[in-house]
Amino acid sequence: MTLTVTAAPDDQALADRIGHDLKANGQTVVPEVASGSKNLLIAIFSPASVNSPAVLGQVYRALDNGQHVIAVLAKPTPLPKLIDHLRPLDFSTDYQPAALLTEIQRLTAPDAPLPLKVLTPNTRRKNNNLGYWLALLALVWLIIGFVAIGIGGLQAPRDEYNSIETIEAATVNAVLARNIPRSTDEAANFPATLLAAPTAQRPLLIGTATAINAPRPTRSSP
Repeated sequence: MTLTVTAAPDDQALADRIGHDLKANGQTVVPEVASGSKNLLIAIFSPASVNSPAVLGQVYRALDNGQHVIAVLAKPTPLPKLIDHLRPLDFSTDYQPAALLTEIQRLTAPDAPLPLKVLTPNTRRKNNNLGYWLALLALVWLIIGFVAIGIGGLQAPRDEYNSIETIEAATVNAVLARNIPRSTDEAANFPATLLAAPTAQRPLLIGTATAINAPRPTRSSP
């Protein structure tokens, strides 16, 4: 396991002190974030460094590697948005090396919690690229479908659709046949029958009854 201490120039004195104490405790301290989720980053923040591109770059690299980040405050300041869920070690008035070592041990223990996944700029860029590729793939398949229909003669299974339409029509007719008036008494009671029928069937009943009772066209004589 390696440790990295990152800080802006204004906070370099605290960074050097932390690095010296960690090495004296037998820890391996490197200047840049190393790959591997077992490594750990100590990021020092103050109002002058909270938006430092160099510091944030190290933080992003550590998060992309699935590493824990320990936030240290050289001076009171809000943490950057991506890691504002962390509870920082406040060394603005009193540097406590024992507290730092305890936190390192907690985050590197076998039962340590996993780092919280956050959308770093690199992760966001990868997600956007994946979305672009999926959209392009969908467009290609859409074009292939149009070409297959227009040129290749690809069509829906007509026989299957016809059989389904026949079954649907037979079902509708069977339902309507029970409620269509077929005598003078049934016609007189048709409004009540219509109100008792399900709402979705009423337009079909009305249309069917109207069609049945409509006068049949007669063949004109030559």
